[in-house]
Amino acid sequence: MTKTLIAVLLSTLLATSALGEDSHKNFIVTIDGQDFEINPGDAITGKSKSGAEIKLALKRKEFSTFEQGDLSFEYRSDLSVASSDIASDIHQHLVASAVGSLVIVQQYDKINPGKLADFMLTQFAEGSADPLSKLEKTEFSRTLSDGTILKGLKASLKSEKEDVAIEVLAADQGIGGIVAISRYNNDADQAEKTIIDRFWKTLRLKK
Repeated sequence: MTKTLIAVLLSTLLATSALGEDSHKNFIVTIDGQDFEINPGDAITGKSKSGAEIKLALKRKEFSTFEQGDLSFEYRSDLSVASSDIASDIHQHLVASAVGSLVIVQQYDKINPGKLADFMLTQFAEGSADPLSKLEKTEFSRTLSDGTILKGLKASLKSEKEDVAIEVLAADQGIGGIVAISRYNNDADQAEKTIIDRFWKTLRLKK
């Protein structure tokens, strides 16, 4: 793995992104030939061409589903999935909140990623908000709802300034495989924890 690739991995692993609505109306509903601008959460009243009153409401589902090939997982709908190719044979999908909760899936076309867990966990520790944080790790595994077994590490990163839970798990799919990662601040609220719980509950690698 080249230094350039490692640098890209580090920058993407530690990135965060969140999708928010602004004051503009980002959706249009067309009824009876008329366009109505609306955002999720809005309720508006309009009139049809015949003069009849029309009441509209647009609600966002609590969770959305990301799918690419056999890979799928659910994420909180007020966030977005940022997908990128960090190498020609490594594809990454990242969901992150503004306060640092995140899930990452990296798909490897040619490399067996089973031995990358310790390396990636080290990068999280080195990128910690507090250089004095203590990293404690243990071997850990999860069995997904499709029967796939992920193996790797579960860790805590603790100091007076932070208390972070991290999982880095991998699945060998013969030629290639995936690494699934979650990061969560233990002092965050339940809505943040839901991002992590929902990801692991719904992650599937085969249909």
